[in-house]
Amino acid sequence: MFLCRWDFLAQHGARTARRSAIALWLTATAAGIAAGDPVFVREWGSEGAGPGQLEGPRGITVDPNGVLFVADSENNRVVQFDSTGALLGSWGSLGTGPGQFAYPTDVEADHSGHVFVVDADNQRVQKFTTQGQYLLEWNGTPDAPFIRIFAIGIGPDDTIYVSDNLDGSIQHYSNDGAFLDRWGTSGAGPSQFTAAFGIAVDRDANVFVSDVSTDYVQKFNATGQLLARWGGTGSAPGSFKTAFGITITPNGDVLVVDHHNFRVQRFTNGGAWLSMWGHKGSGPYEFASSHGMACDARGQIYILDFQGTQACCYIQKYVDTTVGVRAVSWSDLKRVYRPSALR
Repeated sequence: MFLCRWDFLAQHGARTARRSAIALWLTATAAGIAAGDPVFVREWGSEGAGPGQLEGPRGITVDPNGVLFVADSENNRVVQFDSTGALLGSWGSLGTGPGQFAYPTDVEADHSGHVFVVDADNQRVQKFTTQGQYLLEWNGTPDAPFIRIFAIGIGPDDTIYVSDNLDGSIQHYSNDGAFLDRWGTSGAGPSQFTAAFGIAVDRDANVFVSDVSTDYVQKFNATGQLLARWGGTGSAPGSFKTAFGITITPNGDVLVVDHHNFRVQRFTNGGAWLSMWGHKGSGPYEFASSHGMACDARGQIYILDFQGTQACCYIQKYVDTTVGVRAVSWSDLKRVYRPSALR
């Protein structure tokens, strides 16, 4: 049974809270979902280059105001949506100039109204306002320029972490691109990386890195000290076949996209396995080629999934029931309560 949060009751009233809890419970029970697993709310998107369409997107984030930003990799742009999937805008085009991209692979929003984009093939990180105004860029340091960057994460102090898969490093920068630190080497052992395609930072400034080649997740403190390591290649709970996107829930749990097992796995902050959901397909709780993932402060989870053979490109939205029913908006609640509205 999903428990109502008393702070939610006080703010929104017992009737709305009861409706939220009942809707979530009915939906989860009907779908055979274990208590604590997320509840599917909606999906949107299609494959293409038109407004609101996506082509091979790799990265997704959500800012403190609930606005989603997607690294639309093969369209060389950033696309913005609200939490219901309504298109808010986009910016970028193919090129090397300010505000242009050559295969953007990841995107992150800080707490101060800025968006950072990994411009992979241009070997740089670009900084924008949330409206897409170009501010600055950097391409590593003079003695160690970026070569094969892919993922980006932002700490609670708004400093930036970037993975460079040429030398297996995680590089730490100020919000304006000043170099602070680096750690890691190329390889498959502890504190080593081969293809670090996911970075997430929790509220205690612990840095989590997922590696699609080694299938390990590693946890570090803000200065690069290894705190935990888990995973390995396989299909058993806690193992991965291509550990891709990674995000942190409001209660500190770690969610990892298990790409070729067609699922998402949940772990404690220290790496103990908790649960998983998903299987291969194209419906709710199903994945075909999932990559990036983001979770906001209310426990709303967004997952990028695309299926080139079916010309589909979706963002799936879930509600994490472990953080309380305060996460559910009335618009989303109506979709959860009516199964016919799920697709």
